[in-house]
Amino acid sequence: MSVISALSDLSNHIIPWLLTYRYEIIIPLAILEGPILAMICGFLLKLGALDLLPVFLCLMLGDICSDVYWYYLGYYGGRPFLLKFGRFFGINEKTLKLVEKLYHRHYALILFLSKLTMGFGFAVQIVAVAGMVKIPFKKYMAVNLLGQPIWTAILLSIGYFLGTFYETVNKGLEWVFFGATIVIIIFLVIGIMSYVRNVLVEKYL
Repeated sequence: MSVISALSDLSNHIIPWLLTYRYEIIIPLAILEGPILAMICGFLLKLGALDLLPVFLCLMLGDICSDVYWYYLGYYGGRPFLLKFGRFFGINEKTLKLVEKLYHRHYALILFLSKLTMGFGFAVQIVAVAGMVKIPFKKYMAVNLLGQPIWTAILLSIGYFLGTFYETVNKGLEWVFFGATIVIIIFLVIGIMSYVRNVLVEKYL
C-alpha cells in the first residue's frame, strides 16, 4: 500500500481540503478534531506537501482554541448542568466538592497528563471540569501551553514515521507491527491511569 493510498483510505475529505486550502483550513479543523488532523499532517509533511513550522503553529493554535472553548463551557455551564442531571450519573454536591478539592490540589498534573494522553479518552470532560471547578484561567493556560508543543510534536511524528512505515514494509507486516504498537500504547496508558487512580484513592478516599 502506497502513502497516497493510505492517506486516501484515512480520509477522503480532509486531505483534499488540506492540499487545496493548506494552512488556512488547519486551524478550524484542529478545533474540531486536532489529534487525527495532526497525524494526517504528519503524512503530508512526509510527502513534502506542507511545511513544518506553519503546520506546527496552526495545529497548536487550533487545539488551544478548542481547550479555551471547553474550559469556558465548563466554567459557565458545567456546575448547573451536573446539579440538574448529575443524579442520573451518581453525581451529587458532595461528589462535586471532592472533585473540586482534588482538582485544585493536582490541577497541573491532571491537565498535563490529559494533554499528553488525550485524557485517556476523556480529554473534553477533563478540560470542561477545569472550568467548572474554577481553576484560574492563567494557571490553566500555562499548563496547556507547556504540554501542547509536546503533544503536537508526538502526533506529527506518528503521522510522519507511519508514512515511512507504509513505504518500507509489505501490506501484511505493516498491520502486524501497527497492531503491536497500539497494544503497547494501550497497556502503557492503562498502567499510568491505574497508578494515578490508586494514588488518589489512597490519599483522599
